[in-house]
Amino acid sequence: MSVYIIASLTADPKAIKSIEPVLKELINKSRLENGCVRYDAFLGEKSVTFVEEWTSVDALNQHEKTIHFQALVLEIEKNNMGIEVNFVQSLM
Repeated sequence: MSVYIIASLTADPKAIKSIEPVLKELINKSRLENGCVRYDAFLGEKSVTFVEEWTSVDALNQHEKTIHFQALVLEIEKNNMGIEVNFVQSLM
């Protein structure tokens, strides 16, 4: 069963701009991971919204252990960003 995630980061525009290189690396490397079906990020002035689909919880758990994911976690903490993660299911 697929795992779907909608996650949002919020911060001031300067902080969002400063993490763009980390985000690009995260997106590119995540898309290559086993179990990744979809990994997109959308920039707003004060936010980043992620749309993810993983083949399983195990695939997601492995993703969260990667260096590129942990690099984002460090940036979130360093920039005191807000974060909201929602696990969702397809309606159809």
